[in-house]
This record gives sequence, structure tokens and C-alpha cells, in this order.
Amino acid sequence: MAKENKKEKKEGVNSTIRQKRTMEALVQSKGRKSLYKCMREAGYSQKSSENPKNILTRSKGWQQLCEEYLPDASLLSLHKKQLNSYKYIIVNGKKERVEDNKSRLKALDLAYRCKGKYAPTEVAVSKSKYSTMSNEELQETEKKLKKFLFKL
Repeated sequence: MAKENKKEKKEGVNSTIRQKRTMEALVQSKGRKSLYKCMREAGYSQKSSENPKNILTRSKGWQQLCEEYLPDASLLSLHKKQLNSYKYIIVNGKKERVEDNKSRLKALDLAYRCKGKYAPTEVAVSKSKYSTMSNEELQETEKKLKKFLFKL
């Protein structure tokens, strides 16, 4: 297993075999499998698969694979096609043309997510009552808390 994780140096690609296997599984599944499942199939541990940002998607090797398998030009082309995407459905016995964006959006979402193109999720930080206190007020509060705790 240690040999499988060695980096390949062919054609300037600095990715591991497991990274390549993960990417191939994603591409072959056409977005039907989660990144977690593809990582597990490629030999990553459960813990690593649960945190792909720490193990996989931030690595230079993964970014190179994303550019190889999902070049920006292809994504842009698909995105442009998606704007005019249609499918045919039968309504009251008649064939009707309707917009079909679901499958293309799913593919684009996966591609952009894999390439790390989305902005990070913002986390709201609530202010505590202590954030507006001066150092003197904080020290006084600390003394009161210690005094109370030592009485217990």
C-alpha cells in the first residue's frame, strides 16, 4: 500500500495514485457518486474521506488533476450550453420542449467544488458580553468567578 501512495512524476503531474483513482472514479460516475465514496474506493481511510479539504482537494496534485480532467475552458463551454439546455417531455399526449438544467448544473457543481472555485462558507460569530469589556472589567469578573468557584 505504501508504494501506491508514491507520487507520479510523469509529465509534470505531482499527484498520488490514490488521487488519480479518486478523480477517475468521480469522472466515471458522472457525478453520481460523492467525493467521499470515490475516496474510499481509491483507498483513503474513512477519516480522510470525511475531510477531503484537509487531505485531498487543497493539495497541488489534486489541483493539477482537476485542471487535467476538468479544464476551465471545458467548464465554461458546458456552462454556456447549460443556459440553453432543453429536454422533451410528454404532456397530454404531446411532445413538449422544456428547459433541462438539472443534470448539467449537477455536473458543473461537482466540477467547481472539486476545483475549489466556491467561496468559503461564512460563519457568523456572535459577540459575547465579554467582548465589549475593558481589561480591568475582565480582571474584576475573573476575580469574582474564582472567588465563587473556590467557595464550592
